[in-house]
Amino acid sequence: MIMMTENHLIDFVQTDLNFSRMCLVEIESLIDDKNAWGQI
Repeated sequence: MIMMTENHLIDFVQTDLNFSRMCLVEIESLIDDKNAWGQI
């Protein structure tokens, strides 16, 4: 097991959260696109 200092762990988790948030934004924009297509 790799030992991490708390700061490294927090940085890692925050990076992971930012990545997840980016993915969510991408998915939401895809859903918005589908809704827009449905309205045409």
